[in-house]
Amino acid sequence: MKSRLLPTLVVLLAMSWSEVGRACTVCMGGDDTQIGPAMNGAIFLLMGCIGGVLGLLVAFAVTLMKRANASLPPEAYFQES
Repeated sequence: MKSRLLPTLVVLLAMSWSEVGRACTVCMGGDDTQIGPAMNGAIFLLMGCIGGVLGLLVAFAVTLMKRANASLPPEAYFQES
């Protein structure tokens, strides 16, 4: 119990210290730049691409599941093995 208490207190103290929690102007740009909205747009674009790929993977899995559960056509029963 004591081994978890010290790191937790250190993290909480660092989060409550206001200078540690803020990004510097080099990373986020100053108040007069437009880099913040541009970064937000880039993040949403990348999230949209990842969501699209994951959606296609889900659609492919559903298609495979439907095909696996479908019955065979009548002519498939009469083919030679």
